[in-house]
Amino acid sequence: MFIVVRHGNTFETGETPRRIGARTDLPLTAHGREQARALGAHFAAQGWRFSRALVSPLLRTQETAAAILAAQDAPPVPAACLWLAEIDHGPDENRSEEAILARIGADALAAWDTRAEPPE
Repeated sequence: MFIVVRHGNTFETGETPRRIGARTDLPLTAHGREQARALGAHFAAQGWRFSRALVSPLLRTQETAAAILAAQDAPPVPAACLWLAEIDHGPDENRSEEAILARIGADALAAWDTRAEPPE
């Protein structure tokens, strides 16, 4: 079986979301850590035990994997894989949607979000 998990929350409630990718290494929030622990408890309740865990080198994915695996009796050590790193948002990395709209415009942002056409 192969399970894909996205990391827990990295923004606090009310914090302005930003485009976060490979160059912005945010930790999980308290809520994100709780999400990961809850997922670990869910997997344990299902009787699922992981023999291997591959994660990106980013802190948020490392923390998520550690919390999930902590629910196992004999958890594996997560293996960091560079090929699992997130997208690099270029000049828009760690910027809000408002700032990105100001830089590239609504049409370019829509093309990026809906058709994966990168802006200039």
